[in-house]
Amino acid sequence: MNDDPHLLREAESFYRDLAAPAWHFWRDREGAFWRTPLGHAARPLMLKFGRLVVDDPRPQVRARAAAALGTMLLPFDTGVDDPGSWPEADAQMREARTQIEQAYSTQSVSTELRETIQCLVTALGDKDAVVRRASLCALGCAGPSAQDSLSAISHLAQDPDEEVQLWIRYCTANMMRLDGETLEYLASKMVDQSKADSLRQASSSAMVLLYGIDRLPAIPKILRAIELYDPIVSESAIGTIQMLLCSAPVGSPFVAPAVQALFRALQYQRLAGQAAGALFYIGPAAVPFLIDGVRNHPERLVRLYAARALGRIGPAAQEATEALAELREEIDDDGIVSSALSKIGASKGR
Repeated sequence: MNDDPHLLREAESFYRDLAAPAWHFWRDREGAFWRTPLGHAARPLMLKFGRLVVDDPRPQVRARAAAALGTMLLPFDTGVDDPGSWPEADAQMREARTQIEQAYSTQSVSTELRETIQCLVTALGDKDAVVRRASLCALGCAGPSAQDSLSAISHLAQDPDEEVQLWIRYCTANMMRLDGETLEYLASKMVDQSKADSLRQASSSAMVLLYGIDRLPAIPKILRAIELYDPIVSESAIGTIQMLLCSAPVGSPFVAPAVQALFRALQYQRLAGQAAGALFYIGPAAVPFLIDGVRNHPERLVRLYAARALGRIGPAAQEATEALAELREEIDDDGIVSSALSKIGASKGR
């Protein structure tokens, strides 16, 4: 491999594809992923990536290997807990955390985890800032499992690179489960158009990764980021809103402003698909606001997207039937409204 940017991007994609099995950890109901053949194959890859981070002469390869390690280390975040989520989600996260702790309690996995983290700690002294940034991100992804690296991270306190400083804040917050001040810091960086695009993108990425912090109070700032209609941050902000408000409780004060922000984002071609998906993922709590959109929004496209979201919500959107029937009399491009009514009706009959 040479330093051609396209080949290096392909290399990162390759690393991430290899790292993907770690995500199955979350869905392994028996908590035994690392004892399966796939798990045994994935375990030594951590160390291989770790050695690349330390030993490869090309900074782009070192950084991309560290980025792949971040993906692999996410399941080792034993402190995963989101007090900003809803009660049923909290219970699921506690159960998942218990399974994860059981699944990698074997000495061999623990040894490989420690050695991998040590490689990333060594990379904190890399002369190239892009490698330091990626290594900090990967360490932060491991959460409290990597707390022993905090001392080494503190040695970067005077690093002149602003993105390095941002990832230090992320690491410290995710490892120590600090309060929401870090999220406020990240949100402020994300919407600051005087900052470099790469810093703002890093801010939005770090915000998504902060599993352990109550992010709900930061929703107004995240909505503001959507309404910048800036491709650097708007897509990440929509993804964050989708994650935070997924299956939100009916009556949540954050749903109405989020739906209105997503309606406005629908009018931008680059954001429309993602915004439409987020409307659906909010779930039943969004139904009254989607009905209002179907009936009263001045933009034809928004009304159709609202109808589609109601159809995807299904049984909980029964109250939208009348509004959708009225809309079908007026517009029904590609059968979108008829399909929504059919899905709601079919759901009702099940």
